[in-house]
Amino acid sequence: WWDADWWQRGSMPVPANYEVVTRKAAYRNGDVEVPVEIHVPKGAARAPVVVFLHGRRGIDPLTRLAPLRLAARGFVVVAPDLYSGRFIEAFPIRHDAALEDDAALAIDYALALPEARGQAKTCVVSHTRGGYYSLKALVTKQRQARTACYVSYYPHWQHPEAPEPMQVYQYAAEVDELRVP
Repeated sequence: WWDADWWQRGSMPVPANYEVVTRKAAYRNGDVEVPVEIHVPKGAARAPVVVFLHGRRGIDPLTRLAPLRLAARGFVVVAPDLYSGRFIEAFPIRHDAALEDDAALAIDYALALPEARGQAKTCVVSHTRGGYYSLKALVTKQRQARTACYVSYYPHWQHPEAPEPMQVYQYAAEVDELRVP
């Protein structure tokens, strides 16, 4: 059951996989510099650019595997570390609304990369609390027109500080305004 290529490098036996080259960069939101990792499939002729928005863990060795796996399949993946630029520890309880702006700006940043030349829209991929950040970026911060698709697994689509019954049984009103496939 253990396959080091899959678990540690994100490579699947089929289809074709690419070696991933990672570079670090940053973009600004006012006085805050948001660090970002850009994962590029080496040798891919033309790779679509996607934005990966992390959840409560932040970007750590386990979370980093998700964008690496996407890049190994042939996508350029822009993965901002929303917490580091604001000195937020992993697994925060409180929600900082400024992260919603940082997430929206990640979409703009990704589409401005040289790898996105000619690409008018991107896709957004998220998990856990990243689902809420992406929902706010797409709907509240009006990035739906710049987004071709949206994938979120185990999405947390509720304000992180909402009472527990709302967390379990309801979702944020923005979900009803989401128009991205």
